[in-house]
Amino acid sequence: MLDTILPRLKTGELDRPAIGQRVRLSEGDIRQANLLYQCHACGRTMQASTGNFTSPVGLSAPIVCQWRISATMGETIVLAITRLDLPRDCSDAYLEIRDGYWKKSPLLARFCGTDVPQTLTSLTNRLLIDYHTSKSISGFDGFEASYEAVCGGEITADEGALQSPNYPDDYTPDKHCVWKITVAVGSQVALKFQSFFVESHDDCLYDYVEIRDGHEDDSELLEKDECAQGDHGCQHACVNTLGSYRCECRIGFELHSDGRRCEDCEYDWVEVISELSPDSTSRSKDGSVSLHGVYCGRGLPARQVLPEVVTSVSNRLRVEFNSDKSVQKSGFAAVFFIDMDECAIDNGGCQHVCKNTIGSYACECHNGYTLHADAHGCKEGGCHHRITAPTGEISSPNWPNYYQSRKDCEWYLVTTPGHRVKLAFGFFEMEPHQDCAYDHITLYDGNATAAQTLGRFCGSKIPHPIVSSGNRLLVTFHSDASVQRRGFLARHVS
Repeated sequence: MLDTILPRLKTGELDRPAIGQRVRLSEGDIRQANLLYQCHACGRTMQASTGNFTSPVGLSAPIVCQWRISATMGETIVLAITRLDLPRDCSDAYLEIRDGYWKKSPLLARFCGTDVPQTLTSLTNRLLIDYHTSKSISGFDGFEASYEAVCGGEITADEGALQSPNYPDDYTPDKHCVWKITVAVGSQVALKFQSFFVESHDDCLYDYVEIRDGHEDDSELLEKDECAQGDHGCQHACVNTLGSYRCECRIGFELHSDGRRCEDCEYDWVEVISELSPDSTSRSKDGSVSLHGVYCGRGLPARQVLPEVVTSVSNRLRVEFNSDKSVQKSGFAAVFFIDMDECAIDNGGCQHVCKNTIGSYACECHNGYTLHADAHGCKEGGCHHRITAPTGEISSPNWPNYYQSRKDCEWYLVTTPGHRVKLAFGFFEMEPHQDCAYDHITLYDGNATAAQTLGRFCGSKIPHPIVSSGNRLLVTFHSDASVQRRGFLARHVS
């Protein structure tokens, strides 16, 4: 492939200038755009982290100039007017600064005269500077100004965005940014990471993002290392996650339905190990994890499980970013928004269960009931379920309360062909009988009651885990007219 357009070589240079695939507008792009859209005769768009600009002098006619300063989202702009020499009557000439990028953005200040103002700091990542003269102002020198884009700052808003400096390009070295976010009293701050790539280290000693519940540098970290407390109950390995923890098992074992114990993989499993040395067949049994709450690495983030949304306890959140002198990555992008627990007041108006969600809430009903059309009330519904999710839970009608009399329910579990369905009970309590003639559940190895029976269970003894031979499993439940119990809770996995 031959290049059809080549930039002109500059005198004394061997390499041609790079063209195309720019990350921002070039000087030539800006000049041509100004001509195309008939922009103001003076002024420019500035995207560097620091800069200086000055008004034209010696003009004999009215003029309008505009400077637009753009920083990375999450940064603010500090503007210093270092010299001001204009008529005292602002109708003759004035300098106007707006917190945004267009003429109707909030006005921060308007200046005329000769008194040098104090430094101004934007609330957003953009500034618009308008310079107007209505007639010739010969004898006046106009103004000089400098600016610097800084990261962090105090933010009081219901929603917004945060980004590491220079995102999505590599952040700069030796950066220290602190965002202090405040929302209305009684609400919470929800923070969601959209991208995360920071220099990796097991203890995040180099570049990192730190999230605290409050504005002070000693406010409580939103993350606690539950694994370090020693009472997590994990048999093999405890993995700390943001706001919680999870148990994991070594290769050759799978997690029990209680979420803590590990049991042998009785059926299908694959083991992959690398040979550490020609005579090495050992595998690591170290279940230790790093202290979290300070994040680095790759992903959201990699090796550190972040939920979709991080939520503060109070109405204040502190986000701190630090980079050292060495490795730089693309950094992070996040958005924040206001959240409140609608379920805390009158159960959200829900008849059975209110579940708080980010920015809203949802009503749910106990098993055996369905949600009414008003999305708050519950009514007795059907008891026949087709489930295709790879994992989940099923439970008796009205769980965790006593199931109703004269109920017949079924759960038809289907998974991907080539897979099997495993059902493990976490709780089991039904009317006892030697032959389970009264209340009972029955499991069938297929999609109908004509399939092979895998077991019929009643009483209070928890059944052993049941695994289908194919990709289908049918579970039926029956209760008679007399005794009721709490029923059962079981987890299925493909």
